[in-house]
Amino acid sequence: LEDPEAVLVVDETGFLKKGRHSAGVARQYSGTAGKVDNCQIGVFVGYASPLGQALLDRELYLPQEWIDDRERCQHAEIPADRPFATKPQLARQVLARAFAAGVPARWVTGDSVYGNDRRLRMWLEAQPHAYVLAVSGQEYVWLHGRQRQVKTLVATLPEDGWTRLSAGDGAKGPRWYDWRWLPLAEPLEPGWRRWLLVRRSLSEPADLTAYVVFAPQPTT
Repeated sequence: LEDPEAVLVVDETGFLKKGRHSAGVARQYSGTAGKVDNCQIGVFVGYASPLGQALLDRELYLPQEWIDDRERCQHAEIPADRPFATKPQLARQVLARAFAAGVPARWVTGDSVYGNDRRLRMWLEAQPHAYVLAVSGQEYVWLHGRQRQVKTLVATLPEDGWTRLSAGDGAKGPRWYDWRWLPLAEPLEPGWRRWLLVRRSLSEPADLTAYVVFAPQPTT
């Protein structure tokens, strides 16, 4: 599946579990169930290339209530020195192992759970490794020398200047959206740039999704 244009995809998923004795089980939101339920959460990194997809690595998310109960951790054979780690921190661990192993991939992507974590974005920029990470409307970005909240920024975008592109084929053919991007504050890495990329639904123009992009300057 190796390809230099491949994408490393970070995401979490839930595994429904009852009882108290499986490591990391707690009442927490599970996308698998679509609600808060008793489950384990794993943070995964997947590999997507033109040749196919595969799962590469994973880390178990341990809620704070588990880390605070060392006797319970001992019964579940969780190492005594295991610290609490957020989902973005776990994503950094699995990505670091992929980079160390020389996995060929041009991009890292993930949803706003990871894009909203500025420390994860800064760590990727220090590598440097290109990313496209979704951000929520609550996140702030630097534009024209000052911080702007994403939801305020996208709400003021003009009607003209959008480009219609497909996000790839779905079950019903090409998935068309309108897109635009805005240059953000330049990063420390020479030859690299940051942008805010905004995706707009054709059927629901008020449905906007924003991404922070970090990539080499010539990126189209």
